[in-house]
Amino acid sequence: MTPRLLCVGTAVVDLVVDLPGPLAVGAKQFVPALRTVVGGPATTAAAAAARLGAEVRLLAPVGDDDRADVVRSALAAVGVEDALVVRSDAATATSLVLVTPDGERTIVNATPDALRGPLDPDDAAALRAAVAAADAVLADVRWPAAAALALAAARAAGVPGILDLDRAPAADAGLLTGLVRAASHVAASRDGLDDLLAVHAPGTTTDADPAAALAVLAEVSGGAVPLVTLGSAGAAWAVDGVVATAPAPTVTVVETLGAGDVWHGALATGLAAGRTVADAVADANVAAALRCTRRGGWETLADAAEVAAAREG
Repeated sequence: MTPRLLCVGTAVVDLVVDLPGPLAVGAKQFVPALRTVVGGPATTAAAAAARLGAEVRLLAPVGDDDRADVVRSALAAVGVEDALVVRSDAATATSLVLVTPDGERTIVNATPDALRGPLDPDDAAALRAAVAAADAVLADVRWPAAAALALAAARAAGVPGILDLDRAPAADAGLLTGLVRAASHVAASRDGLDDLLAVHAPGTTTDADPAAALAVLAEVSGGAVPLVTLGSAGAAWAVDGVVATAPAPTVTVVETLGAGDVWHGALATGLAAGRTVADAVADANVAAALRCTRRGGWETLADAAEVAAAREG
């Protein structure tokens, strides 16, 4: 059966600058062109999941501007259902992304507060109905009010509620523990987990002791499955206190933009399909690695056949 996934979080229009060398602070630099792509953690995860064969719905806020139409067009192109996308009287979230020749990216994001507020009763009801029809829910931390509702509804429905725990604005720091406790699976970036550790276990860091970091995350969550992405080192997770790791494939990196979001989308697709955490992580590592080998938007994301071939090869 086709896994059904609901993704909840932000949608962002990225203005991407491919730098010819290191950023020269205080000087002018010239590039052949700028490019525009659609991003956002949950939104890119939704696109990745759709490319992998999932039936995907997205709840995300956009503004009342032309960039909102760019987001909707990109969603339609990859087959993500956008009926839950909420249009607000604000500007669509936008990021400036600087990509250096080694593929690493630096992101400066602007998300208006109007896109991060509580859902109105009709949107909240639509969210709960969408959760009831889903096999799994993935929420990012950039829209805390929607994430909290989605994860609570997933728990009530008895389906996986996966939190993409990433670095959040300082104003939201106090909300993250609540989101962690609402999830059945907490899939953290290294930075996101280190921010949580700074509050709950000062002196512990993910790089220094991944097992201890995962143990803290499991304790804070109250029993969720803790996972952490480790960039080129792959990922680590724990089930019933037993830590496991899976390496990332070795690839030639062209661009890392969105790789972590792709990883979360692939993980959520696997969990929605009823696969083990280990199998879902293995697919996620491959899907994210393939993203790093390609420059461009969602049209470059790997499909299920490509991921399967890469795992077998």
